[in-house]
Amino acid sequence: MQKHILTERDYFVIANYGWSIGNFSFLRNIMLSLSLKWPGLSSGQLALLNLFGRLHSLAEEVKDKESILLLLDEVDLELHPEWQRKWISAALPIIGEIFKGKHGQIILTTHSPIMLSDIYGENVLMLRKDPETGERQVGYGDEVTSTSFGQNIHQLFKESFFLEQTKGDYSLKIINATIKAVYDLNQELADAATIKADFASELGVGDLSDGQFRAYLEKVIGAIGEKVIAQKLQDMYQTIPLWSQVPSLEGKRAGDLSTEELRQLLRQREEAGQ
Repeated sequence: MQKHILTERDYFVIANYGWSIGNFSFLRNIMLSLSLKWPGLSSGQLALLNLFGRLHSLAEEVKDKESILLLLDEVDLELHPEWQRKWISAALPIIGEIFKGKHGQIILTTHSPIMLSDIYGENVLMLRKDPETGERQVGYGDEVTSTSFGQNIHQLFKESFFLEQTKGDYSLKIINATIKAVYDLNQELADAATIKADFASELGVGDLSDGQFRAYLEKVIGAIGEKVIAQKLQDMYQTIPLWSQVPSLEGKRAGDLSTEELRQLLRQREEAGQ
């Protein structure tokens, strides 16, 4: 049997084999066993390489066409946010070179607001689901959000993709549970056992000892990135009558916000996207 030969047409040929129907499965197994590896490339770089490779193959099929309509579905998948930010400026010249001399239009679908910052609002269609009816709605970019082109990416995350909050659901849940617990513990005749049980139930952490409860509250308060909210909670924590001997937290400062004002501040910061 002759060895495998890579011909000028890039096909593997097995000559002098004495072909039969069963030989095709043999050849198929050989082809399936072949793979190309690109060591040192990230998954995002591989995704770009695969995309351009497929487009180059497609260019051969449409070489006799004067115009093309190119549909690219979710090109942001597997791409690092920085690659998403650069995709339009980096990919369009390459695509233009692949289909050089042709009139073309590209339609992209994406879940990434990062890519929208390089696209004019008049060229954006947004799909969303009505929160009340569940029906799908279609709107032009300039109808449902501020202008996308050159827009701050954080703002696009909040507006273009209809985020109700700019903090994660988990952190909001933990912060609100902590606010409620600290507030309730400051009330006259506070039932610490019930407050602790409610807090544990909200967090889904099971039964907590008194020490674990205090440790949880201190950890959450110390981890909050919004300094005004964190400081107010620290001040409220210091005044819990049942724990008058609890060691002081760092950064002690007199609080001048009520609990309701604290909640309002949190809502205002969310609405402002801070």
